[in-house]
Amino acid sequence: MFYGAVSVKSKATGQSPQELEAQFAYELDQRLNQGKTRDHYDYSSKWKFLVSDNPQVNSEISKMAIEVFREHPMEYAITIFRPLIKIFAVTNYLKVLGPIRGMEVVFNLCLYILALFGIIISWMKKNHIFLTITLLPIIYFTAIPVLSRAGSGMDTRARTPFTFALAILAAQGLYWVWKRYSNNTEKS
Repeated sequence: MFYGAVSVKSKATGQSPQELEAQFAYELDQRLNQGKTRDHYDYSSKWKFLVSDNPQVNSEISKMAIEVFREHPMEYAITIFRPLIKIFAVTNYLKVLGPIRGMEVVFNLCLYILALFGIIISWMKKNHIFLTITLLPIIYFTAIPVLSRAGSGMDTRARTPFTFALAILAAQGLYWVWKRYSNNTEKS
């Protein structure tokens, strides 16, 4: 949630993410009565947000993030698309491929379109149990990083926990397309 708060507040105030990371680290230590003077905090102070196993620290970090989200609801809503794009569009590690990277976007679009066909077919067949089993992990594992703004460095690897559900839905959609295509060719 720390990076989400940084992103939202940066969008709202125009402050650089590095300034905000130092400011939040200072504020966290003040809340925990561990503070030093402000000049002891810089960009690298953010690491306390990533490695803490202290429940009190994690609780304060969450409170701070929620405060930022409440203070800037419009910016919170505006920044919702960034994690969605990161989860569903491109993989960071494939940047080295340059223009060939567009094939990943085409592949993902085909996967999602076929999955949408699978959802529609299942809905029309009133196969609600199947829809629940496949859509629940997709919704859950999408909502957590999107709502918390967790994992600013994430990419399509974040969809790994629900790729199986997308593949199942896409397979059902592909079967439906193949069946329609083969029926049309038999009639002609």
